[in-house]
Parts: sequence; C-alpha cells; structure tokens
Amino acid sequence: MDRLDALRLFTRAAALGSFSATAREQGVSQAHVSRTIRQLEARLGCTLMLRTTRALTPTAEGRRLLDTARAVLDAYEAAEESVREHDEPSGPLRVTAPVGVGQRVIAPIVDTLLQTHPGLSVDLTLTDRFVDLVAEGIDVAVRLGNAGAGSLKRRRVGKAARMLVASPAYLAGHPRVRRPEALAGLRCFRIVAGRSPGRRAAFAFQSPRGAP
Repeated sequence: MDRLDALRLFTRAAALGSFSATAREQGVSQAHVSRTIRQLEARLGCTLMLRTTRALTPTAEGRRLLDTARAVLDAYEAAEESVREHDEPSGPLRVTAPVGVGQRVIAPIVDTLLQTHPGLSVDLTLTDRFVDLVAEGIDVAVRLGNAGAGSLKRRRVGKAARMLVASPAYLAGHPRVRRPEALAGLRCFRIVAGRSPGRRAAFAFQSPRGAP
C-alpha cells in the first residue's frame, strides 16, 4: 500500500462522500479506492469511515486523521513544487571561470543573461586555481582543456587555439626546430594554474590532417 496514495484517496473520499465519485475523480476503480481505505484502516487498527448506502461519514478517528492528512499532502505538494523545473530561471547561480576567459567571454554573457532573466542572481568568481565545485558550492564551472573523468556533468562549449612561442634570443642559441620531437631538448614554461592537483601537463600535436 502506498501510504501517500492512501491518504490522498481517504481525504478525497471524505470530501466527496462517495467511493465511486472518488474513483472517477482520481481515474481509478471503485474497488481500488475501497480496498486502499480498508488497508489503511487495518494498518491503523481503527475504523475511519462509516459506510451507508447513501454516504460515507468519517468517524472520530477519521476526522483526527483528516486534519493531519491534509497537512501532509499540502507539505508534499509544496516540496514537489519547490524542486520542479520552472519555465523562468530564478534564484542564485554560482559560476567560476579562469581569469582571462572570464573577463573576455563569460562576463559579457552574464550581463546578457541577467537582462534576459531578471529573476537570476549570478555570483561570478574568476580564478586560475583549481576549484573544488562540490566543496565550494559552485553550480557551473568553465574550464580549459580536457575535463577528465568524474561524476559531474560536462559539456564542450567551444574550442580555443593554442600555440607555442619563444623569444628570438632564446631560439638563436638552439638548433632550428623543424619537428615536434626537437622540442624535447628545449626549456619551457608551462601553466599549472587551473589544473587539478598532481596532474602533469603534456603537449599533444596533430598534423594538418588530424593525425597525431
């Protein structure tokens, strides 16, 4: 027996004064309504309804249950409504992004978003450090590179071109680089901000036709 369904059928039967009317309203059989209320009475160990050929009348125990049952059903419907998706986004939204991308790309989008959905409030944090989304209560994070494995939902929203650069003075003291393998002998600076702890940076190259 579904307890919530039993309370719902019981309250409607008390309001309508009829099993058949309750069945029609709820889209179930009259036998289902009658059986559910009998099971509820058996569980509680008391009679909730006085049944006559003309009407149903709640007993004293039934009237006491009605007050509580209505409050329970109202609370459940309010809880459902509070988490149900609405057509219009509203409420606080915490977003984080790297500083450069955040300033050039995300901030203008946030401004447009707030104008389109005035019910939203956005807390935008720009940082190049790795942010633990769960621990810091972040709703959306914009990140560069491979998102890696994990249970969080991920979606690619764009591509960013990368290039290797070096000063002429540094290259003047080294053989000319003609193939990627030659880079192994050169010193380089690599950006570690924004990477997860312990994750090593790696350079992957592809030919113009996409071959590694």
